[in-house]
Amino acid sequence: MIGESAALEVAPSVSRSRSKLLYLIPLVVALGVGGAVVALLVVGGGPPTVTITTTTVSVKSGFYSVDVPLAEITEVRLDPSLPHIQRRTNGYASGRTLRGHFDVQGLGNGQLFAEANRAPFVFVRSSQGFFLVNDMDPARTEEIHRALLDAWSKVRPPE
Repeated sequence: MIGESAALEVAPSVSRSRSKLLYLIPLVVALGVGGAVVALLVVGGGPPTVTITTTTVSVKSGFYSVDVPLAEITEVRLDPSLPHIQRRTNGYASGRTLRGHFDVQGLGNGQLFAEANRAPFVFVRSSQGFFLVNDMDPARTEEIHRALLDAWSKVRPPE
């Protein structure tokens, strides 16, 4: 009798452990996937960091970046509006946040580091292509434009 009751007591507890595990595994997977999605949104939607040195301009945001030698820049301007975006080719677009590669009407494929609803936009064309960047604060976007024009004017050949 003792052997039989011990066997009966062990079997239900093993069964309960397995059923708890069956609920726990999907929960852990769901939390992991949800956490990964939140991380992608936070990283991908972060504001761009613009670095201007005496030789290059670099823009980084999330998984996307561009580094352009100032000597290869052919045009810098401050645009009051964002051109029409035809499609995202390899980028992040959530709400009005645009990061990465996009086909832009009249310009072709380039990189955007922009908040679409926050004019103005700094447009930069180089031998590598083009990119647009802005900041949530329009005054900061204008500062980026001025600093880039100043650095570029020191390396471009006279016209």
